[in-house]
Amino acid sequence: MVRWSCAFFVIFVCAAAHGAEAAGPPTPTPTTPAARAGFLSAGQLPDAVLILAPPPKPGSATESADETVVKATRSLEGSPRWALAAHDAVNYIGAFDCALGLTITHDATPKTVQLLSRVGADASRVIDAAKDHFARPRPFVGTSLPICVENQRSGLAKSFSYPSGHSTFSWASGLILAEMEPDKAGVILARARAFGESRVVCGVHYPSDVEAGRTTGAALVAALHANPEFQAAFAAAKAELVAAEAAPHPAPPVKTCAVDEDAEIHTPWANPDTAK
Repeated sequence: MVRWSCAFFVIFVCAAAHGAEAAGPPTPTPTTPAARAGFLSAGQLPDAVLILAPPPKPGSATESADETVVKATRSLEGSPRWALAAHDAVNYIGAFDCALGLTITHDATPKTVQLLSRVGADASRVIDAAKDHFARPRPFVGTSLPICVENQRSGLAKSFSYPSGHSTFSWASGLILAEMEPDKAGVILARARAFGESRVVCGVHYPSDVEAGRTTGAALVAALHANPEFQAAFAAAKAELVAAEAAPHPAPPVKTCAVDEDAEIHTPWANPDTAK
């Protein structure tokens, strides 16, 4: 089975190459070797197979609920929420720009970009064994259901669904950024949640895949905090963000942030018409 979690990180560092299909500007591409390597050794990675409960059993009520959500959210095709899901599929670090009130770029905030890029590499490695072990097919496999990344359909179909790598990365990054910016923790974590939900909107994951990704993301952050190299990189990135916010800087686009904010208060299958 193809390890799409590895390809997940390839997309992460190559997001600029896919900018034409995204709903906004692509994330700048980290180019240094350090930006492409994780922080943790194999022995330091959390054991996601041990940590996670199994995915819903075939034929169970929980699996049926998962399938119902995926089918219902196909009606979002062509909507602003669908476009955001397509954007989130390839634009990782930039997803937090509105929450931070600052555009994160490789030129302006290289230490922050490098930190989150390396976290992305570790996130990919954490989910590899779990995906292979649980071997849950993605929701669109064997169907004609639309997904928001049609150009990735064949590759994604060769990989497994549980847990979500995007959700693992977004929750880990959200926890890290929330620790750096405690006064913005709520909106940062709301955006991290919405980023994971984008995978359901996109049609490439079930809700339970995304929930499992939050668990693996939290486990990853716990392991990272015990790593001295991460601790040093975290301190440097935090200082960089504080300095960038104190200096004059353009705000992220208002239209983009309005879509983000709507996604943060509306989960399509839970409260699509009312704010929380």
